[in-house]
Amino acid sequence: MTSTSSPNRRMQPILYVHIPKAGGSAVNDFFQQRLGKAACLPHAENQFRGTQPDPSRFSKFEFISGHLVLPNLRRHADAGNRFTMTVLREPLEQLVSHIAWIRFQTESEQSRAFRSLPDNVKRLAERLSRFDPGNPEALENFMASLEPPDLGFFDNCQTRYLMPQVRESVAPGMLRRARRNLEAMDFVGVSEYMHDVFDYLSFRFGLEPAAGDMRVNESRRKYGLDSKDPAIRAVLRPWCGLDQQLYEFARMKFSVSVVEMWNVLDRTEGLIIDRRAVRKNLGKNAKNDK
Repeated sequence: MTSTSSPNRRMQPILYVHIPKAGGSAVNDFFQQRLGKAACLPHAENQFRGTQPDPSRFSKFEFISGHLVLPNLRRHADAGNRFTMTVLREPLEQLVSHIAWIRFQTESEQSRAFRSLPDNVKRLAERLSRFDPGNPEALENFMASLEPPDLGFFDNCQTRYLMPQVRESVAPGMLRRARRNLEAMDFVGVSEYMHDVFDYLSFRFGLEPAAGDMRVNESRRKYGLDSKDPAIRAVLRPWCGLDQQLYEFARMKFSVSVVEMWNVLDRTEGLIIDRRAVRKNLGKNAKNDK
């Protein structure tokens, strides 16, 4: 595990497991803005499809991000020297947002983007469009109709990204492997605290800290899906129970990273750490390439 004893002044290449609807687009933007688009490969899954693993092909990229399960992403893009990271989201919120995003793909304003989607995603979006996801009974019927490979989108999606790919439902015993893989990663963030995620990444790599709201690619419509509605929660909770356990562990791991960062900054700068002090110190310590 990477130590946070001091900010790393040399850029270690990064491998990011991009879990859907968990702040990944903002992470991609963060690195592209600071490293330059030529140094970054977001949505790497498009480059890997149908190819034999060969990490040397992608060694020029300082940042690689992909909607792929961790073992597959590492097989294609990591020669063993990359800083591995991911960001998780509160499971019910992630599931609601993911369902709404899939449903949104059939809207007329998405027609161009829809044509570029994989065929299985198109079929899933079209089938979901025939249901009312804001109606608990209709939502339950849709979820019960899921079969492989569509299960992978909504059945403990976040747990799936941290373990070898499975087509069927995720069994409880598989959680142990996902947790081991998560524990071995260099950094795990949680999307509810993205400002702290970006502060840590700035600290770790000596990059300019984020300013303002970095959120991008938010689901534009919820189609009546209210994560606070007890009936909706009752329908969806069984589909993210393992994700919930993994998320609680991710929160603890994330908290340790942030506290270590604060301790280092407080020790080196002699300041009581609050958010303004963190940003001031990060900005002062950021690499200046001018």
